[in-house]
Amino acid sequence: MDPLDDFGFNEMKMNVSNKVQNVISVKTSSSKKIILSSKIENFKIQVGPKVIKACSILKNVLKFTNDAESIIEVEMTQKQLEKFIELHEHFSEDDPWNKKEQYWMKKFFSKMSDEDFKELCWKADYLDSQRFLNNAAFYLLSKLQTMKIADFQQYLNIVNDYSEDEKQAIKDGPFKYFTSIAIEQENLELENIEDNRHVFYPLKKHKMEFIFQKQNFSFPKSLINFTFTTSMIPKDLFYKLYSTCKYFFLNLKLLPCQRLRAGIYETNNFHISYGNELIDLPLTCVKNLNANFYICHEISETSRCSPENLNILLKKIIRHEITYACVVNKDLTLTVSEFMFLFTYVKDAVLCMKVFDANNKMVPVEDLLQLLPNVQNFK
Repeated sequence: MDPLDDFGFNEMKMNVSNKVQNVISVKTSSSKKIILSSKIENFKIQVGPKVIKACSILKNVLKFTNDAESIIEVEMTQKQLEKFIELHEHFSEDDPWNKKEQYWMKKFFSKMSDEDFKELCWKADYLDSQRFLNNAAFYLLSKLQTMKIADFQQYLNIVNDYSEDEKQAIKDGPFKYFTSIAIEQENLELENIEDNRHVFYPLKKHKMEFIFQKQNFSFPKSLINFTFTTSMIPKDLFYKLYSTCKYFFLNLKLLPCQRLRAGIYETNNFHISYGNELIDLPLTCVKNLNANFYICHEISETSRCSPENLNILLKKIIRHEITYACVVNKDLTLTVSEFMFLFTYVKDAVLCMKVFDANNKMVPVEDLLQLLPNVQNFK
């Protein structure tokens, strides 16, 4: 038995030997036929419901035309059309468009050269398939994770538009640099936290120079926009991505950090860290922070924070993988949805706050515990 059968490589074997009609038929539940015709080669292929359902343009043809047979001309070779259809036929018709099979996806695309993969992405863009976009995006991200910044730039055809001073600041500490430029208020004092009992890590103020290079990426804009979103990018790729050019940070403005601690050391400040980069900032600057947080591990807070400042800080968290949470502030109030968003992945929790349901009734602790499926230790 072919070991790749389980991953769908042999599920769709197309018969291209019909020299008379040079048309391949794939059964469809509809009486209407949709045929993709290559503008490049003498090749046509009828597509089935798996392809039609995934492609906006084909769904519209099916919906808004009365022809028994519709022929759509595409700038794709026979090989590209077959690969495009093979990807869709691998999945079940009922599978959601964003279903991922990472092993199969990597095997499927890695058979192509880099140039063939890029060209297929450009040619498939016309058909607007969410399933193709999803799989191509995850494959692209998996490739970029293994690349150095220079290779990353070359692969995506990126022009580095940072000045030499900016490049040096990023090299010295990307987390500190991008956090600094995200703070909008120019006259905000960032080095004003003082306490003789503790070591603090003030932030040097940087300012991004307003010289930008329009990027002509080596992939279609639709794939770039879909791939490089705050919910798609792996946590260890953000600062590498930001370091390539200004485009990504200005579009994403998400700051991954491993820990966020508020109100520590009996001061009204918060502490964030990523790797060996540590930053202490006054809580007042959160209002001037033109970026959001992606918390990768821990959030801690004490009742030394005002609930107003703390609420502003928590609303800056739009993505997280928080496994440890210590939030002790009896004046803090959250809705059930806010509570679930912040603490869904938590394994160790020390929590003291008020949580209200949609009827403005306070939720009992035992009910809150039911909302924490991963918690192992709770106080």
